[in-house]
Amino acid sequence: FQTKALPELSSQLDAEIPRYPPFLKGLPAASPEDLQSTQDELIAKLRQVIGFNQRDFQRLIQPCIDHLAAYVHLLPASEHHHHSGAGGLLRHSLEVAFWAGQAAEGIIFVASGTPVEKKELEPRWRVAAALGGLFHDIGKPVSDLSITDEDGRYQWNPFLETLSQWTTNNSIERYFIRWRDGRCKRHEQFSILVLNRVMTPE
Repeated sequence: FQTKALPELSSQLDAEIPRYPPFLKGLPAASPEDLQSTQDELIAKLRQVIGFNQRDFQRLIQPCIDHLAAYVHLLPASEHHHHSGAGGLLRHSLEVAFWAGQAAEGIIFVASGTPVEKKELEPRWRVAAALGGLFHDIGKPVSDLSITDEDGRYQWNPFLETLSQWTTNNSIERYFIRWRDGRCKRHEQFSILVLNRVMTPE
């Protein structure tokens, strides 16, 4: 019987055993494309519920998801409640987008107009509902969290660039989060201020 070398065993434990408090070792500066690849199934379901073909989805919705992934990166959605793990905010945003798009099916949003006109507007309202769900927590990185490099030398300014851009521009391999005090519901006030970071002109 031969035991594993200590460094190898330590590395395996780090990868397999959750630690508390979480994120003591920071979060890796992974590419937004790699982050999205973990959510391929949910993104495919979102496309189906919106009712777009692949071409229209890639043109109108996918850029919004690209920007969101670059902006929120691996941030959690909450400290102790739902989606509190790494990548929780991205996952939660996609889930709410799916649920909102699904809930909008068959809903009459306008009373005026002919049946044909109302039918033509249905996809637009469905997209609006899904995008509202996708971006409903976009203010959390501004109001709830402080993001720095390991030494605290660099701090992310969410008004100036995405989190992904910040790590790239400052050659940061891992970043660290701190939850702000008195943050309850404050993100709702900040969402509109950073919406232009993730919304596209289309």
